[in-house]
Amino acid sequence: MKKLILTLVLSLWTIISFSQVWAKAVSLTIGVRDDAYSKFTWGETKSLPGDILIKFDDQEVTIYTEDIQFYQTLKPEYFTEDGNGSYWFAVDEERKRCKLYMYNKGGNVIMIEYDDVCIIYGVLY
Repeated sequence: MKKLILTLVLSLWTIISFSQVWAKAVSLTIGVRDDAYSKFTWGETKSLPGDILIKFDDQEVTIYTEDIQFYQTLKPEYFTEDGNGSYWFAVDEERKRCKLYMYNKGGNVIMIEYDDVCIIYGVLY
């Protein structure tokens, strides 16, 4: 009996420690910040074909667009003021700093915010 319980616990621990979460991007909105860096001007939200995968793996987020986007999040995790999301400071593949948001407000979104541009993906899990 002890062997069975130990085997189950070790199996569960292995599954949890190596888990990945996948999502599909279904829409894209891009915003450009004005010259005074005070607000974004938002473009039209476009539907995506649904074959753009997003992988969340520990502290890494990979978005499989034509040019693969890779983000390494930095701890700690912060929470948005309204409680509907989380964000992390992150760096992209060029070591450029940004904020990466996971937000649920009228649908799930992944948002990557730089000083001058913001990219929002609507996602399905």
